[in-house]
Amino acid sequence: RRHFLAEGRNWNPYIVMGLGYQREEIETDNFPNPNSPFQEEEGAVAGKFGVGLQGDMGRVGIRTELAYRAVAINDTRAQLLNDDPPPERNDGEDWFGDVLASVGVIIPLGPEPSAPVGPAPVAPNCADSDGDGDGVNDCDDKCPGSQAGQTIGPDGCPVPVSIDLKGVNFDYDKS
Repeated sequence: RRHFLAEGRNWNPYIVMGLGYQREEIETDNFPNPNSPFQEEEGAVAGKFGVGLQGDMGRVGIRTELAYRAVAINDTRAQLLNDDPPPERNDGEDWFGDVLASVGVIIPLGPEPSAPVGPAPVAPNCADSDGDGDGVNDCDDKCPGSQAGQTIGPDGCPVPVSIDLKGVNFDYDKS
């Protein structure tokens, strides 16, 4: 089956194709033949193709289908009226077909499906957070209340900044 699903639509069309083996038992009464009643078992390859419509009504669904089934026929079966070996014959087509129309109710078995459970959320870790925004994680921050714009050392504490401009001299009270 190949369903043609569309978002927000409860009824979806589909196509169906299949190939299989069909086993059958045939009983006939050829009175006044002395070999009557006659019983035979045989099997043949069968193919099916068709279209359908499946509707979703919550937990229960409805499916309608119209299909054609073709079954191969063994053309060399023994004659039903005598015990002679089967003759070589060509009595027409080597298959028969029939039309199948069906309406069904779809009832899923078992509990109603639930959403998959995801992994449990990971507890926050101090190595992954920086509460004061100074660039040092909270596990290593020895001064958690540092101010924005301060120069911070690897331990999270402010460090004094001194700039030594060697060879640059200014007179006092001059720019």
